[in-house]
Amino acid sequence: RVHGDCSCCSRLASMLDSVIDATGTSQLQKASNAAAFGGKTIGYLGSFALIINNITGPAMVAIPNLFAVSGWLVPSIVMLAVMVVATFSATFLVDAMGRLPGNARFTERVELTTLSRRLLPRWAHVTTLILFVFSLQSSNVASIIVSAQTMDLAFVAMKATCGLEVYPHFRFTCPEADGSGITPFGNAFVISLGFLVVLAMAVPLGFFNLDDNIVVQNVSAAIMVGIIGFWVAVFALAGLKFSDLPVVTSAQAGVLGTILFN
Repeated sequence: RVHGDCSCCSRLASMLDSVIDATGTSQLQKASNAAAFGGKTIGYLGSFALIINNITGPAMVAIPNLFAVSGWLVPSIVMLAVMVVATFSATFLVDAMGRLPGNARFTERVELTTLSRRLLPRWAHVTTLILFVFSLQSSNVASIIVSAQTMDLAFVAMKATCGLEVYPHFRFTCPEADGSGITPFGNAFVISLGFLVVLAMAVPLGFFNLDDNIVVQNVSAAIMVGIIGFWVAVFALAGLKFSDLPVVTSAQAGVLGTILFN
């Protein structure tokens, strides 16, 4: 009977060994992660597109004006400094992921929140989560606002845009001109047609895993590269006058915030 029990245990151990790979990652755990968060199917092209889309934040359109207002010296130095800090941060983050038990080949699904939960005290983990969510939401809000404003300006360029103004007046308005600011609605708080279009485009993507909508990321990155190339061509055709770009000015207040926010 003891021999039979040991034989049964051996077979059971053999079955368990068969579902655990060389790095110690359970195949059942992999299947569970893939079902909950999606599989690791993004690939090299998708990863490259994600990097492009993440490093081109909503403040990118303000950088040319930043150089014109603050000069080229200080913004260039700050950009180089941020590049160095970001590079070291990414390197240390990847190194920490690879040092987790069973993740030497990055076979597990480990992200920033996973690291903070497994390596930091609870109070530090909670603080990291709060700061991380706040950072993501601040970037999301800015991106949504810029996207909605750009969509409204596109509608005005074609004909007009409309929106429900909630402040300072409660009314329905349809401006046909660009207005005096960066939005056709001026300083009013509105729920605009451009905002609704951006909402209709963005919300459905939130129901999918990142690897499921990686095609959208690839298309977005391709469009971004095309836009930047078009800008460079227009600037070159218009002529580059380096004498119009100051070296340094007294207006340096927005340099760090604009570059970090991008």
